[in-house]
Amino acid sequence: MVRTKTKAAKVTVPDTHQPSSPSSTPPAPTEIPPAADKSKKFNKLRFPDYRSFFIYEKYHSNRRIHSEREVVSGELLRYSLDKQITERSWESMCQGWPTATPNDLIPEFYSNFLNIKTTTLEFDVFLRKKTYHISPDVVATALNIPRVAQPGYPFIDQLVPLRDNMMELFLCCLIGTHSELRRAQFLYALMTGVTIDLPSVICNSFITMHHSKDASLSLIHPCAITRILTHLNMNFPAAIPLVPRSVKPINRHSATRIVAQMQKQKQKKRGREADNDEEDDAAGPSSVADERDELKSIVSYLDRISSQLNAQQILLGKLSTRMRRLEQRAIGSSSGAAGTASASSTDGTEADGSEPDAAC
Repeated sequence: MVRTKTKAAKVTVPDTHQPSSPSSTPPAPTEIPPAADKSKKFNKLRFPDYRSFFIYEKYHSNRRIHSEREVVSGELLRYSLDKQITERSWESMCQGWPTATPNDLIPEFYSNFLNIKTTTLEFDVFLRKKTYHISPDVVATALNIPRVAQPGYPFIDQLVPLRDNMMELFLCCLIGTHSELRRAQFLYALMTGVTIDLPSVICNSFITMHHSKDASLSLIHPCAITRILTHLNMNFPAAIPLVPRSVKPINRHSATRIVAQMQKQKQKKRGREADNDEEDDAAGPSSVADERDELKSIVSYLDRISSQLNAQQILLGKLSTRMRRLEQRAIGSSSGAAGTASASSTDGTEADGSEPDAAC
């Protein structure tokens, strides 16, 4: 779905971190070093035990937070996602999202899981001396999304869609894109009307991220975590804003302005250092040249991104056209088949009234 390096909310659809099915084998437990190797940074107010602190230090503390932004339903008209969201009663996923909690609280959330139940997708989480219970029912209430009793997703082994069928829908292959197989399956289920119990999918993604040891993955659902913890009456510090914030994507103009502001700050810093050390004067011109080269490289990089986005826009336009043609072809073939069957039945009755009796 829509991704932008901002700090608001988006339509919550599992990303590259799409969870495995609830019945999958849970990951191997994390190996904890001997107690003699405990760090002096261990804080009982932030972690329930040393195991959680170890997971935080080794896996989650240095991970980036997955950025999100609000999405207006009008942005989804072109791809028929607005219809899918409305039919599934997921409108609350597009509005009223708070700003995410501070970055240090999200890694703590994913590190401090206790009493994990993979069958029911429930667990407890320890945050700042209090324990909170998270379950699909809690997520459904907090995010105001309905539960589905017998969902068709995650797919059972024999019902997993063929890659050819998914490629027919997306008009692009899985290799060479950022969409892994599970994400493609989720999007296929979403676009083809397969029932999805979204609260269970979200809880399963929480547990999967807790066990993940891949440092390249970002910590997902920061805004959803904030909304769930607010529903559970967690007392956030007063300095944390919990109001929805709409953010526009960064473009070339805004990026150039940010770089210019950074240049001014660096120039002021160099000016203060020059007052204390005259040797800094000689380094001034070369530093400005370096900054100019860096600015040019950033602008060039933004140009490449813009060209890639234009190419993706063209591809999505072709996909939309292809989908409309497939729908028209399917409607035409179904109506033609129905007309042929009706004509055959009528001709057989009028030509020879004894044929039906003989067939019986």
